[in-house]
Amino acid sequence: MNFEEINKTLSGYEQLESPSFLQGMLAGLISGSGEISESAWIKKLLQEAGVKKIKESLLKVLHQLYVETERGLNSSGFEFELCLPDDDQDMMFRAALLAQWAEGFLYGIGLSEKDLSNVNP
Repeated sequence: MNFEEINKTLSGYEQLESPSFLQGMLAGLISGSGEISESAWIKKLLQEAGVKKIKESLLKVLHQLYVETERGLNSSGFEFELCLPDDDQDMMFRAALLAQWAEGFLYGIGLSEKDLSNVNP
């Protein structure tokens, strides 16, 4: 999963958080609810952020993020990889995005406790 690619695509959507936050949110939703469909996650994400118009490039990036996160969490080989900047980036920047990932995870756990039945896949 390429943090920079995802971050570049998200740059046109000020309402959306970092790739790290988004992956954390998804991981929290999956962990808290057992599973969530890709379409339900995307719909919930866009509703929560107040995004009205989207481009196909955003949907492709969100699809990639969903598939790789879901696969990593459900694999038996410890294949889950956090969506963080490369190791050659500034340590403080990486630490801030790790904190955003954790914030997103807790946010996703909180959302999973709500009734997601009103989000149609």
